[in-house]
Amino acid sequence: MAALAAQARLVHIIGTTGFDADQDAQIAAAARHARIVKSGNMSLGVNMLAGLVRQAAAQLDDDWDIEIVDMHHRHKVDAPSGTALLLGEAAAARRGVSLDDVKESGRDGIGAPRAAGNIGFAALRGGSVVGDHEVILAGTHEHIRLAHRAEDRDIFARGALKAALWAKDQSEGLYSMQRCFGVVRPNRLTLKSNKENEMSHLVLVRHGQSEWNEKNLFTGWRDPDLTAQGIDEAKAAGQALKQQGLVFDLAFTSDLQRAQKTLTLLLAEQGQSDLPTTKNQALNERDYGDLAGLNKDDAREKWGAEQVHIWRRSYDTPPPGGESLKDTGARVLPYYDSAILPHVKTGKNILIAAHGNSLRSLVMRLEGLSSAEILDVNIDTGVPYIYQMDADGAVQDKTILSR
Repeated sequence: MAALAAQARLVHIIGTTGFDADQDAQIAAAARHARIVKSGNMSLGVNMLAGLVRQAAAQLDDDWDIEIVDMHHRHKVDAPSGTALLLGEAAAARRGVSLDDVKESGRDGIGAPRAAGNIGFAALRGGSVVGDHEVILAGTHEHIRLAHRAEDRDIFARGALKAALWAKDQSEGLYSMQRCFGVVRPNRLTLKSNKENEMSHLVLVRHGQSEWNEKNLFTGWRDPDLTAQGIDEAKAAGQALKQQGLVFDLAFTSDLQRAQKTLTLLLAEQGQSDLPTTKNQALNERDYGDLAGLNKDDAREKWGAEQVHIWRRSYDTPPPGGESLKDTGARVLPYYDSAILPHVKTGKNILIAAHGNSLRSLVMRLEGLSSAEILDVNIDTGVPYIYQMDADGAVQDKTILSR
C-alpha cells in the first residue's frame, strides 16, 4: 500500500503494527514520494501519553523502574500491543537506549532479579476491552502511574482523519502521529538567555557544502574540502550565532577537514579563533562503505533506487561494508556522554561542528526521537541547531537558525 501511495503521490496513514526491519525500510523508501503518517496508535490521548512518558523518562534516572501494562479484548493475538511498544519506544529513546536492548517481558516462575534500566511489559487479555495502557514508573517508596483508556474505537478513526488532513499540507516524508498532533517539539522555539535561566547552550552545525556534496557523491569517511558555497555557509553560520550573542567555552569536531574548516571559519566570524577545540574520529560522518566515492545516481542504477534509499535513510540497515545510523550512534553517543556532556552539565556553552548523520544520531538522543521519527530529520549544511540545556544535561529549548 505504501508503494502504491508513492506511485500516486498520495497521503497514506499506517496504523498497523508488527512490521519487521525490511518492511519498515520499504515504508521509509516509499516516503520519498508520498506523505506517510505511521503510528502504533492513532489516538490523540495515547500520543499525548507517549509525550508524558518521554518527559518522565528524561527526568527520572535508572533508579526508577519502568513497567508497561496493556489490556485488550480476548481476541487480540499480539502481545505486547503495538501501543505498549510505542510507549516503550518513547521511554527508551528518552533514556538514550534501544528498546530491543532493554525490553523485558514474559516473566514466569523463579528467575533473576529485575535488571536495572530494563523496561518491563505485561499483557492482559479478556472480555471486550478496547484498549487500556498504563506506564508505571516505580522509584524507592514512591511510584507514578500514567494511563490511557480507550472507550470507543471511533477515537482511532478521528485521529486517522486528522492525520490525513494534516499530512496533505506537508512535503513528502515519513511522519509520526506525535509530529502531527504537535507533541514533538517544533523546529523553532524561543531562545532564552542562559544567564537568566542558568542554562548552557549546545550548538550543532553540519559542515558547509563539500566538493563531493556538489558532485553528488557518497562521502562518508573520505575527506574532500569545502566548496566556495560551503565556505560561505560556514561564515554565515558564524555570523548568525554571533547575532544571537552566544560565546562558546569549548568546541568539538571530527577528524575530517570539511568539518574542521567549517569550525575554523565559523569561529573566525565569532571572534573566537583561539577557542579550545577537540578533534575526534567518533564525530566522523557515517561510513558509507562500498558506496563511498560513487555518484548517487550511478548507485541507484546499480542497486536500484529503493535499495539505495533504504541504505541512506533507514535506521539500522547499513550499506555493504559501511555503517547504519544505529552504528554511527554507537560511537557518537558514548563519546558525547564521556567527553562533551560533563561540560554541558557544568554550564559551559559547547559548539560541535560535524556531519549530517553523526549529528542526526545526537539529535535522536537529545530530542528523544524513536528510530522511526529520526527518519524524518534532515540537517542542512551550515545551519546551526541551538539547544538550551539544564544542569542535568536535558534539553529545555531548541532553535534552528535557518538560512
